[in-house]
Amino acid sequence: MNCPIENQKDASKDVNAAVRDIFRVLAAEHWARFYFAEDRDGEVVVAIPGESLLAVEKTQPLLAEFLKEINGKPTDYETSRRCVGEFVFRVFEVSRYASGILSQAFDSDAFKIETRLFSMWLSSHEGILDERRRDLEEWFEYYEGWRGSEQVRRFAASLAGSGNPETPSQGAVH
Repeated sequence: MNCPIENQKDASKDVNAAVRDIFRVLAAEHWARFYFAEDRDGEVVVAIPGESLLAVEKTQPLLAEFLKEINGKPTDYETSRRCVGEFVFRVFEVSRYASGILSQAFDSDAFKIETRLFSMWLSSHEGILDERRRDLEEWFEYYEGWRGSEQVRRFAASLAGSGNPETPSQGAVH
């Protein structure tokens, strides 16, 4: 029989894994909007070309499934959030994570920090990302390289240590 501390450690591992899974879906959705959003009669629509979907399918079949679901559909901030959440809960709850783990992950400081860092990365690298269309794998590699830099790791640790990842201490990361 596992002692409660071991169960807490296992749950923590599950929450951290869930944060990573959720983040990857969220980042893929941002990638789709960044490169493939287009105006159609005053409505923003995600229009991912077939060859881009096939490239994702080769390396990230689950993310390709998600991208196919949002492809050709109107998008905005609320629609984006809803689509990510619905997909994550439909695909990961019970099949990959115990009930409640995904909610814990969405509410966790780790998720708030990761999404804050991702937002910083997007805004500070927008010019570079706009230079040419990057495939999803390159997008992830580029982010993970930035995320793994010493300066960003220190900043993330300061966010975690501040007790409020939404209000960081002084400093910017570019």
